[in-house]
Amino acid sequence: VDCWLDGHIHPMGDGDFVGWEAGTGVTHVVINNSGEDAIFLVGGEASRDKSQIWYPMHPHRDKEIVSDQRFWHDHPKIKLGPHDGLPDALRDRLPPRSRKPALAANKAAVTLKPPSAKKKK
Repeated sequence: VDCWLDGHIHPMGDGDFVGWEAGTGVTHVVINNSGEDAIFLVGGEASRDKSQIWYPMHPHRDKEIVSDQRFWHDHPKIKLGPHDGLPDALRDRLPPRSRKPALAANKAAVTLKPPSAKKKK
């Protein structure tokens, strides 16, 4: 399991903990790049109604929620690191020309259809 923070990957292992301070604008994703299920225990203090959100890798989502009270209009401007925030298996399904830059990779990933289920023999 990897923790993606502002475009940088931080490997995690069994029993690891990560926390994000509210109001900092730290962008984050927890990615399971293993072939196994991962169990996450998630908690927080702020109610969902009070959370402010924005999507640095999905500007189209920002446009969809701009009128929502939860959209963070004055979010901190951050410089993202080199990682696109996609799981390896998803990135591997993208055409090579769509893998860079990170915004292009995320835009292409949104349009992918789910992989075909493998038939059991």
